[in-house]
Amino acid sequence: GIALAGMLGIGPRLWPWIFASAFLVNAITSGNIPTSLGIAGGNAAEAVAGWWLVTRFADGRQAFDRPSRVFQVVPLVLAASAVSASIGVAMLSLGGILGASSLSEVWTTWWLGDAMGAIVACPLIVLWANDWRLRWSVRGAGEGALVLIAAAAVGMLVFGGLDSMVPIDHSLVFLCLLPILWAAMRFGPRESAAVPILIMAIAVEGSSHGKGPFIQPSVNATLLLQLFMAITTITGLALAAMVAERRRLEVELDARARDLARSNQELEQFAYVAAHDLQEPLRMIRVYSDLLVRHLPPPIEARIRDYLGMVSSNSERMQSMVRSILDFSRLANSAPIDEIDAEAAFREAVTLLGDQPASAGATIGSSGLPHVVANHAQVVRLFQNLVSNAIKFRSDRPLVVRASAETAGGFHLFSVSDNGIGIPPDVGGKLFGIFHRVHARDQYPGEGIGLASCKKIVEQHGGRIWYESVLGQGTAFRFTLPAAGLDRHARTG
Repeated sequence: GIALAGMLGIGPRLWPWIFASAFLVNAITSGNIPTSLGIAGGNAAEAVAGWWLVTRFADGRQAFDRPSRVFQVVPLVLAASAVSASIGVAMLSLGGILGASSLSEVWTTWWLGDAMGAIVACPLIVLWANDWRLRWSVRGAGEGALVLIAAAAVGMLVFGGLDSMVPIDHSLVFLCLLPILWAAMRFGPRESAAVPILIMAIAVEGSSHGKGPFIQPSVNATLLLQLFMAITTITGLALAAMVAERRRLEVELDARARDLARSNQELEQFAYVAAHDLQEPLRMIRVYSDLLVRHLPPPIEARIRDYLGMVSSNSERMQSMVRSILDFSRLANSAPIDEIDAEAAFREAVTLLGDQPASAGATIGSSGLPHVVANHAQVVRLFQNLVSNAIKFRSDRPLVVRASAETAGGFHLFSVSDNGIGIPPDVGGKLFGIFHRVHARDQYPGEGIGLASCKKIVEQHGGRIWYESVLGQGTAFRFTLPAAGLDRHARTG
């Protein structure tokens, strides 16, 4: 694990030092120079293979920053460890140190020992080498100390240090997951990698004194301890990487949301300024067109009079569109929000329509609309646009417009329905687009911005708007607004 971490941190130029270190250790302990050279070569080859595999397939030093990469490292380390185990066992066999009957057992022990060591030790070294600076607050440092104390206590309990107080039970090993998961959820991958090392140190110490649930008569069976610690380490690292990635994504999302809000604000400000500045030139075009018609000496050709009339009418239409843009841009997200009476807002909207309902012979009513959390002026405009829309697109039969509401979770679901001409089924969501028109202007006047304003108002309050319509029978616009008396959490579920 240390060799692989060094290779990932420094690079392949470290392999001669790995070879020399492994040779010295084996030569001192065994005294067999040829065998020691072969084993050292196997260790160096394992480190190089592990470095190449992890760099090629798991992003090298950043392998433990993403949960998917953490799991990718495991098979790569297992493959690299097989190199050292194969070369080492072959050298022991050729040197007459190892008999044929023991080859399989020794190879398995060697392979799993190297792999588990790399899985447990390598992440700790790499993660702290990537970022060794401590950014803990006093509270964070205190919680970190509690995690280590809990890990030590669990290690002592599970692996026999407290066997006089608590009988050893194999099921207690799952307690080791608790401090690892604690570190993963509250800290980052760096801290999560340190907790298994502490537990494993206590486990090795306890196992060497014949204590703990992993004491078995077979040497290979004791590898269960390393296997267990490797699994818990990978689990903790993957969870910690997932939590850290989520935090990074939340920070990026917040930054992008702020950028988007700033861009929208700048765009709205630009639209407001541009529309405001356009009004005066358009007014002058219309005024001077009318002056030309009145003051040109007769006889004025009918064709010229028509041209001037088109200039005047189109400039007036443009002025109307500019005013609509100004109104749309004033629908700011920063409008004050309070608990309001939707019934009162609906009645005010109908009043602002003046004699339009009476002129259209419309019957307009509502049934006890509830209180909502919204901006009063915007809700009035919302109802005004929807009722005005119903009056504009009425059919030959007497018009009936009805507003109602029902509770849907933390929201109130409103419906403004009419028995007008209906909407063609192929229109869809385009109906709420700015300046979108379903009918020709000479059939139904307007700028096509009323429903776009309705959509903006509803969405600014956290709701949504849609419609249900049957062509020739009528339309029901439905939208949701936050119910009064509930917090945001209750409204979002």
